[in-house]
Amino acid sequence: SAIFHQLIDAARKETDASFLASLFRCIADCVRVASGVSTSSSASSSSTSLSSSNGSNGDARSSVVGPPGSSLPQEIREGIVSSARHQLQVLADKRKARQARFARISPSPSSSPGSALSGSAGGDELEEEREDAALLEELEDFALDEVARLLRLFDGAQPLLVAVGSVKLLGVRGAGEESDDAD
Repeated sequence: SAIFHQLIDAARKETDASFLASLFRCIADCVRVASGVSTSSSASSSSTSLSSSNGSNGDARSSVVGPPGSSLPQEIREGIVSSARHQLQVLADKRKARQARFARISPSPSSSPGSALSGSAGGDELEEEREDAALLEELEDFALDEVARLLRLFDGAQPLLVAVGSVKLLGVRGAGEESDDAD
């Protein structure tokens, strides 16, 4: 329990997207271990022997079936979901701010095709910033993927899974990819 609390607290406070992905993966691994998912082959063989001895197939098996996160105490489940929700909001805010910043400082490529050539030094710098932002968003996407995997351990229909997809669509790459698809 103390380990979960430390991991939850660390994930809530983390600002580095690549380390955030590792933290959420670690939490997911801990959920699997704590719920016995990693030892499912031995658990299923012991439940088979139990079910054959007492004659009830469904009862012994029902303790093994279900989302792995459901076996954790409610306080830990709520802490993990709260930490994920907090990080989703932080990542969404960062991506919205990044998107707004680039919308203010970059000319629309379709409105003036020669504008990048006339100020090539500024255009090159802007393009480099955009590439850096896209790389950062790619790292954030890895963290978002780990958040989604973790949330699925609690509920495959977890409402925050929709938020993960929405956050992925925000930002510099999300806006650029939509316009590329339209062409």
